[in-house]
Amino acid sequence: MIYCCEINKTDNEHVIINNCLINLLIDTFENESIHFWIDRKHFSKFPDKPKQVSIVDVDVINTEIANKWKWFLKLISELWYIIKIFFFASKGNVRLIYFCSLSPLGTYAVTLFSYILFKRIRVIITLHSELGLLKEENKKKIVERVYAKLLLAAFRKQVRNLKFLILNEEVANSVTNEKFLNERQIISIDHPYIFEVIPEKSPIDGGPIVFGHLGVAKLSKRSHLFFKLAESMKEEIELGIVKFIVVGRVLAEMMPFLNNYVEYSTSNKLLDRDEYIKQARDIDYSVFLYDDKSYGFTSSGAIMDALAFEKPILSIQLGIFNTIFGKDCPPGYVYNNFEEMNISIRSVIDMHKANYTTFRSCMTTTKERLTVSAQLPSFKKQLRAFLSL
Repeated sequence: MIYCCEINKTDNEHVIINNCLINLLIDTFENESIHFWIDRKHFSKFPDKPKQVSIVDVDVINTEIANKWKWFLKLISELWYIIKIFFFASKGNVRLIYFCSLSPLGTYAVTLFSYILFKRIRVIITLHSELGLLKEENKKKIVERVYAKLLLAAFRKQVRNLKFLILNEEVANSVTNEKFLNERQIISIDHPYIFEVIPEKSPIDGGPIVFGHLGVAKLSKRSHLFFKLAESMKEEIELGIVKFIVVGRVLAEMMPFLNNYVEYSTSNKLLDRDEYIKQARDIDYSVFLYDDKSYGFTSSGAIMDALAFEKPILSIQLGIFNTIFGKDCPPGYVYNNFEEMNISIRSVIDMHKANYTTFRSCMTTTKERLTVSAQLPSFKKQLRAFLSL
């Protein structure tokens, strides 16, 4: 028996990647029973709902709107579910517990349980944006410093029956090169995706060229530079040549940088998946301003969305883009820094009709390498090697 557990996310959070992860497990363990511990509100959002699993109901507290009390209750709830999962796993014939995501506190707790009490059961924890906390620049708040220490403490345990899944080969290499984890502790694949058929506008045939910021706008993504980029194009915006849009919510920390040259929602809530797709459909280019300080250790679901929607990418040079930008067929433009992007964006406009179709063709090629079926052989091989230890 296999346990797949998502006790940290609800509603629209991590919908696509969690759908991919459960599908990878189903395809890897075709003849085994899989119990999926998940919030039904979250499961209901999956575009490709698996039928070969037994659902175990989980109630995940939604902390979308910042509330310290809710965050505290969510952490307590997560710890309670971890205890419950290990208890039932130890009583049954469960040989793998797979966590789709955990808080750093949850990661530390699972590591301790695996190290001290449940050495017979194999465990995998998927790591996401929390890896960014290992970067010194991202430990500004007390809670971030505490979380970073919990992660480092978990990583140092060297637990034989536990591995960490990292969803980008470049990120896995960076983490091992800087000796936060060693190769024996890691399973790595490139971020898989379920590429839905997205209705779209005809981007070359008239209207302003739309530059979009996909996902939550926040300082760790350097989203303030998106507003600065728009301001530098104010004349073109006023003439209706270009438009800048944030497809997602804007965090309160962005308030000092907001301006009227970017269209954005004032709602605090995450966009519903359908609304997110609807808005993303209407952009032409996806703009990413991540740098190594904030995203050197983090794969990005928003980048996968850009590929899914075939919106050519404008980005700053960063390791996580190496998976996407092939030498022979790049799906957009990569710049050395923001200043270069700011200077060159007008050439993007000038060359729009000449290059756009080629970029989209390159994105189609890249998508083929990042489907669940394309990532399955590597995932299956690494997982079976781990289970045979």
